[in-house]
Amino acid sequence: MEMVSSSQRTSTSSRRGRSFCLRSMLMVAFHVATSSAFSTPIFQETATLQRTAPSKTVGVEIELPDFDEMFRRIQAVSPLARLAVQGGGSGEGGGFGAVDDTILPEGQKWKNLQKSKGKLVSQIDRIDNFQNLGPPLLRWRASMKGPCHGMAFADFIMNVDKRQMWDPQIESVCELYPIFDLDAANIAMGFGKFGDCKKLGVGYTKTKAHPIGISPREQLTLCGIQEMHDGSALIWGTELEEWHNHLMPAGERQTRARS
Repeated sequence: MEMVSSSQRTSTSSRRGRSFCLRSMLMVAFHVATSSAFSTPIFQETATLQRTAPSKTVGVEIELPDFDEMFRRIQAVSPLARLAVQGGGSGEGGGFGAVDDTILPEGQKWKNLQKSKGKLVSQIDRIDNFQNLGPPLLRWRASMKGPCHGMAFADFIMNVDKRQMWDPQIESVCELYPIFDLDAANIAMGFGKFGDCKKLGVGYTKTKAHPIGISPREQLTLCGIQEMHDGSALIWGTELEEWHNHLMPAGERQTRARS
């Protein structure tokens, strides 16, 4: 299992089959699209440049991201995600034994904080001031044995009852607008270039007020699950932009979490 987070993203894996998860956390202070290394936009504000697909809600269109750029970013910070996309990393000899840790995010270097094969979390690494934007990028690694079920793993993130078991600050999390036809997503991704998209939709997350004085936050994301050719699964999410605010659920608006 590998978790990579700049208060924004995680990825996990098991030895025989791997599940990766990329998600934007709510305790964030910057948007990675503004950094120099991630300067190519994922979404387009100009309507004529957007690529959209209908959701299962009549009249609601989902803007699809630049999947090439999005998965490039994921692979840049997660060696296990890169291995899953490239294939050949599952089964005996796969996982951490097959990742290439010499490939680093542009101009960045990991600093080891902890390394112990005898513990569940076997390694913790950090990049300080990631992309020169302040927050560090943290990476936790652990291993687990068992089958790879991307859908089941995603349930620990998107099911509010299960999410609250490990994230007590969550008040609400849900999928607002699932895509109508997954074929539209797979066509936009290049038919198997990044595995087979099994789920895609717009999600919403809201946190509770924190006792130390942090007000509630809300976040709108586009999330999906890829089944990779080597048996791995990649769970990803990317934050939507201000021009997608019409997709927010009804109710009082909270401070928008940014990542």
